[in-house]
Amino acid sequence: MPGLQEVAVRWWALALLAGCVVEGSPPDDSGTPDVDSDEAPPVPTDSPVVDTPGETAETGTPPPPPPPPLPSTSWLAGTRLQVETWEVDGVQAFARFHDRQLGVPCTVELADDGELRCLPVSAQARERFVDTACTERVFVVEPDACEQAPFLRVGAPDTVTCGVRERAAVYPLASLATPPSVYRQLVLCEFEGPVPEGSAVYALQPVLEPPLDPTGFVRFREELRFGAAGVGVRLLTGDDGAMLVTGLVDAGGGCAPLRLDGGPRCVPEERALRSVKLTYGAADCVGTPVGRDEREEECAPARVVATQEPLSAGWTVAEAAGSWAGDVYVGGASCVRVTNDGRWVTAGDPIDPVDLPGLQAVTEGSGDLQLRVWRDADGARLGSDPTWPFQDVAAGLGCRPIPTADGAWVCLPEDAVDLSIEASWFADAACSEVVFSLGNAPPDIAFVRGRRACAVDDDALDLVVGEAWRFGDLFTGLLHVKAGETCVPAFQTPPGTAWRRGERVAPTSVYPALALVRSP
Repeated sequence: MPGLQEVAVRWWALALLAGCVVEGSPPDDSGTPDVDSDEAPPVPTDSPVVDTPGETAETGTPPPPPPPPLPSTSWLAGTRLQVETWEVDGVQAFARFHDRQLGVPCTVELADDGELRCLPVSAQARERFVDTACTERVFVVEPDACEQAPFLRVGAPDTVTCGVRERAAVYPLASLATPPSVYRQLVLCEFEGPVPEGSAVYALQPVLEPPLDPTGFVRFREELRFGAAGVGVRLLTGDDGAMLVTGLVDAGGGCAPLRLDGGPRCVPEERALRSVKLTYGAADCVGTPVGRDEREEECAPARVVATQEPLSAGWTVAEAAGSWAGDVYVGGASCVRVTNDGRWVTAGDPIDPVDLPGLQAVTEGSGDLQLRVWRDADGARLGSDPTWPFQDVAAGLGCRPIPTADGAWVCLPEDAVDLSIEASWFADAACSEVVFSLGNAPPDIAFVRGRRACAVDDDALDLVVGEAWRFGDLFTGLLHVKAGETCVPAFQTPPGTAWRRGERVAPTSVYPALALVRSP
C-alpha cells in the first residue's frame, strides 16, 4: 500500500527529523557572528574531563588523543541561528533553524560553493515549463495569503557526491516573466493550462539576478562521533555555535534505523535501496521483491534492499542481486503494473540482522505524546528520531508533525492513510458516491492532502493535512471511474478491499496537536 509509510524510510540530512528549548543554553548572542571562521565551537558532552596521558615509555611520544565523545544534546542555537522546535507534553523535537539576520527559516544544505550552509527557505514555487518538450524551466510563485519568502532556491546535482546531494543556489526574487501558459513534467510533458491570475513566474537566466553570495549564509562543518558500541551520529556544527545531529552512522558511513525482526538495527544507508511497499516482478505480487534505484545512473550499484513482507512482520534486509528488466507490480490484494524505466533491482539472500549494529528504541517524557529516542546497544543516547520524533502512547505508534490546511500542527501517526495518493473510485454510475480501494482493512481515520495558505518550509506542499474522513461501510460491487467527464465501469470489487467514505472530521479533533516554538 503506497502512502505515508514511504516517507518513513528517508533519513534526512535532508530529509528526514531535549533540554532547554534547544537541549541546552544557546551561546551568548551578543556581537556579530563570523560566518567565515574556520574555527568550530566546542560541542558539550556529558563525559568528564580526562587528563592527557604522558609520553609512552616505548616511543617517547604522546599517544593519540581519544576520539571525541558523543554529544550530550541533539541541537543547539547559535548567535545568528535560532532554533524552532515542536513542543508537546513537556518534550521537544527539532524542527528547523531560523536565521535572525535574514528573518526567515533556513535548512543546512550543500551551497553552490561546495560548503554546507544554512540556506534560507525558498518562496512557495512550483517548477513548470513553457515549452511542449519541458526543457525551458520556470518557477511559478502563486498568490499567497501571507508574505512569501524573498528567495528562490534552485538545486542542481552535485557531481562530487554522484547525485546524492544537490548544490543549491539562492536567488533573490527579481524580474517578472509572463508566459501565457505552462506545462508540467510527470511521466510525459503535459499541458497544465494558463498561469493563475496574480502569479509571478521566474526563469533562471537571464530574467533572475545572479545568485546571492553563499558566504553570506552560516557555514556548517560535518563530523562523525561514535560510541563504544560502534554506532555514532552525524554532527553539524555552525560557525556561529549552532549544532545539529542529523542521523546515525556506523563504521561504514550512514545507516538507517530500521525495525527488523528481532529488534531495531542500523542498516547501511549509503547506496542502499529501501521500499516499504510490496513491489514484485510477478503479476500476482508474490515471490522475489524488487526495489527501485533512485540514485544517479553513474553511481555504484545498490548494496541493500529493505522490504516489508508481510507488513506486519517487520523488515527483511537482503543484498541487491542485480538489475530487473521485466515488468514491475505493486500492491497486495490489488496487484497493479507500474512502469519499469530500467532502474529496478531484485533482492537477493537476506542478511542476518545479527550482523548489523543493534539499537534501542526508547521514549522520554510522561505525557500522551513522548519523544522517541535512539540509543546504542550500550545505552548511549544517539538522539531523537527525526522521521517519527513522537510516540502516541495511546495508539502505540510513532507520529510526526504535519501542518494542517489552516496552519495548525498535528502529529500524524505511522499508519495514517493518505487518500490523495490512493485510487479514487465510485460506487454508482453517476460517479457521485466516493469509494476508496485500499487493498487491506483501513484504520478509523484517513486524511486527504491539502494546501495551506502560508508556506513554512520549501517542501510545505509535499504533505499537508487538508481534510480527514472516517471510513464508512464496506462496499462490494461494480466500481466506476471518471474518464474525463464520463463515468465508466471499472471492475468488480474484490471482497474486503473497498469502503465508502464516511463522516468528515476536523484533523485537529482526531490527531494530537503540537506547537511550533522559536528560541529567544
